[in-house]
Amino acid sequence: MTIASLPLMMSDLGTKIDCLFGLYSENRLERKANVLHLTDYPICIAASVNHPLADRKELTFSDLNGYSLIMVEKGDTPSIDAVRAEIETNYPEINLINVPAYDVSTFNLCASVNGIMISVSLWDGIHPLLVNISLHSDYSVPYGLIYARNPSPQTEELAREVTNIYTK
Repeated sequence: MTIASLPLMMSDLGTKIDCLFGLYSENRLERKANVLHLTDYPICIAASVNHPLADRKELTFSDLNGYSLIMVEKGDTPSIDAVRAEIETNYPEINLINVPAYDVSTFNLCASVNGIMISVSLWDGIHPLLVNISLHSDYSVPYGLIYARNPSPQTEELAREVTNIYTK
């Protein structure tokens, strides 16, 4: 699941969908769901396999100078907004290309223009023409169990079991 697909599923949460595991944005949930935070996935860079940086094992923000970087628009995800703020403040040589949300067309765009985009380690292998490269930073995106604000008894039990397993 991508962050972009979350709003599409929210209307079915608690009716057609009991719960899902995925990346989440507090801004997108807007108090419409419960979230059991499980971990955070590091921000990294996805690069087209033909991009000059594609063979690197790790990148810094400075390595991105002079390149165009695809990322979700401001206000979508607080942790990505923090990355944006650092780039805008300290790395004005990076050209930011905003997309409204991530979906399959975003990954296809990045691959087709031999580009780079903000990604997360969880998405390693998400597209056959993109490679994930570690970004030397402390930025991450939250991941967890997302379920209805008023869950069924079975979903509540699942959340308790996941909590028990995860806290051991």
